[in-house]
Amino acid sequence: MAHSYTLDDTRAPLPAATVERVCALLEREVVRRLSGASRFDVAVLDADLAGLTVPAAESRAARALVSLPRGSTQPLPQGEVRADLGRIGKDLYQYFTAGRTTLWDLAVWHAAARTDEVAVVRREELWHYRRREGEQRTDFAARVRGLTEPQGRGRAVDAEQVAQGREVLLALVQGDLAPSGAARSVYRLLPGPVDSCGLEQLAAGDLVAALG
Repeated sequence: MAHSYTLDDTRAPLPAATVERVCALLEREVVRRLSGASRFDVAVLDADLAGLTVPAAESRAARALVSLPRGSTQPLPQGEVRADLGRIGKDLYQYFTAGRTTLWDLAVWHAAARTDEVAVVRREELWHYRRREGEQRTDFAARVRGLTEPQGRGRAVDAEQVAQGREVLLALVQGDLAPSGAARSVYRLLPGPVDSCGLEQLAAGDLVAALG
């Protein structure tokens, strides 16, 4: 049996400056850990990954919870229990939709830590970023993640050409790239031509597991 309890949080919000300092420390540690992994020639990232949150417990399931196939439905109990479940559902929704780390964040951290060249597919454009001489990798990550002014612009359809014949990290929503001669790794949400390129296919959990 599983028991869940919720309570209104009446505490004052933490000062914004404190939150920023803590987040900066955590991001610095993430990038430090990833910088010890194998290097890529280039990373090609899809900015639409910002709409996907990092899984909290991929491939793990609590034994105390009943597992229903996706799409299954069960009627809610009536009365006070129904109201309690409604409140829990609201609280969980707020938790899982407010301030969560996204796959875009995670992909950028991997890229900035493991290569000096990043290409971002954004709408119909391809934005090019290169790490500047002496630039800290956390600063490089901040430029890419914030989609600041790129050092070059091209067409999104040229993303394949950027990755051709190179050791690449691809992180995509749509698996519609098929760079010839490319090697190494790809994360994609939806299948496509990239699946037949011979690249190592990564799950979101693999990107998380690399943090150690």
